[in-house]
Amino acid sequence: MGISTESIVSYGDTPVDPVICSICHGILWKPVTCAECESTYCGECIDTWLQTANGKTCPKCGCEFKGIRVSRVLLQLLSKLQIRCGHTPNGCAEVLFYDALQNHLLECKYEVRCSKCAALYRKEQGHDRNDCLEKQMKDQNDAFQTRLTDQQVVIQNLEKQMKDQTAEFEKKLAQHQDALQELQRLGQNLQNENNKHQGKSF
Repeated sequence: MGISTESIVSYGDTPVDPVICSICHGILWKPVTCAECESTYCGECIDTWLQTANGKTCPKCGCEFKGIRVSRVLLQLLSKLQIRCGHTPNGCAEVLFYDALQNHLLECKYEVRCSKCAALYRKEQGHDRNDCLEKQMKDQNDAFQTRLTDQQVVIQNLEKQMKDQTAEFEKKLAQHQDALQELQRLGQNLQNENNKHQGKSF
């Protein structure tokens, strides 16, 4: 992607059209030129273009795209641009010539906001490698612990249901056993009574 035209403080005597990428419509950044028609695009823009359904053709001339180095004339035009640092919203007040911008962005100490966790950090802190990864791992662990707790509650509820059902079953079983013993007792009593009557008959 190119540099936003809103970041340009001064074009000097550079005409605008030659330094604009026709794909992103920003100022050319790390540009590459088409060998066939000499149209120039941001390196990232043309790479993205070539990876899409557009195939490997130049956006302008339609020929198979073969990138070559940008002309010295175009590089001189770009070198005259004065540009605000991309971290201006975070407090950086630097205005640099085009050729100095890349090194400055690599060294700029102003805080930027992480797109993943919204934390503010300085580049030298290695936020993407450490803090943000730690936060992501913590978030994942918290989510896992929540799911684990939910599962444990489900298991505890099932165990309680099984315990209650077992207790109810044992209670009914005991009642059936008592009823069976009562029937056996009544049967035995009837048998005894019957035996007494038979004995008197003789």
